[in-house]
Amino acid sequence: MATPIAATLADLIERIPPNWRSVLAESIAEPWFADLDAYVKQQRAEHTVYPPADDVFTALHLTPFASVRAVILGQDPYHKPDEAHGLAFSVPPGVAPPRSLRNILVEWARDLGRPIPTDGSLVPWAKDGVLLLNTVLTVRRGEPRSHASRGWELFTGAVVAAVAAKPSTVVFLLWGARAQGFRTGIDETRHVLLAASHPSPLSARRPCGDAPPFEVVESRGAFTAKGTMSGRSPRARRRPESASLIVSRALKSPRRSRSMRSASRRCQRAAAKRHGCAVSAAPQSPLMTSLRSRTALASGRR
Repeated sequence: MATPIAATLADLIERIPPNWRSVLAESIAEPWFADLDAYVKQQRAEHTVYPPADDVFTALHLTPFASVRAVILGQDPYHKPDEAHGLAFSVPPGVAPPRSLRNILVEWARDLGRPIPTDGSLVPWAKDGVLLLNTVLTVRRGEPRSHASRGWELFTGAVVAAVAAKPSTVVFLLWGARAQGFRTGIDETRHVLLAASHPSPLSARRPCGDAPPFEVVESRGAFTAKGTMSGRSPRARRRPESASLIVSRALKSPRRSRSMRSASRRCQRAAAKRHGCAVSAAPQSPLMTSLRSRTALASGRR
């Protein structure tokens, strides 16, 4: 059954908070955005599409532009019923966390020494300054990556670029090869960028790729009291080096540019030492121009 069309993307964009709307105004005015609008509207008329139309921009609603302290960049929404609600990796309250989300919650609890959340909703994180953004914001039911290369990457690329242009330091966690394609637009001398494999069950067998540095995110002011999630106590473990201390030293260094470049590598090494394995090199990032080419080709095949 096709998903009811509650609103077009053009209607939804009007509901985005003014601070996001202003920084994304140029992208919204581009021809590819009109093509994306038409494509998603047509897909909703013919297929079941997740998340519901009213939830597509939940991440921007819950995390205002001025409040962004960290960005967790995923791939595309969950493609099973009742799971996707507009926040990367998150599920609505009361929905059982998928395995990738369970891996994330366990690592979050161990990194910060907090209880493992029993609820898979990451709304508290979003309200605490963590922008939970997928590179593609819609998907057909049961067909992962079905809406890739249709224009979403250009839109979310504009979101990442806007955050990367902020004067304050932001932590970027890029999970998965497609998310890491956005690293070229992030100045690693001003921001902290940590790339890791996608936290899927397959990737989780390689601990170094599944060790998100949540302590670094906490050092930027996220995961405070209002972001606390209830759950059970995790198994304690020792950390070889404090990620928050690494970032703090880099920010205070008189040679900040070089220090910020090395901070990400040091945090990766600390995670590797914690798990007893080596840090693998990050994959090369595709250029945004190639995304534009693939989008144009896909549009021509509609």
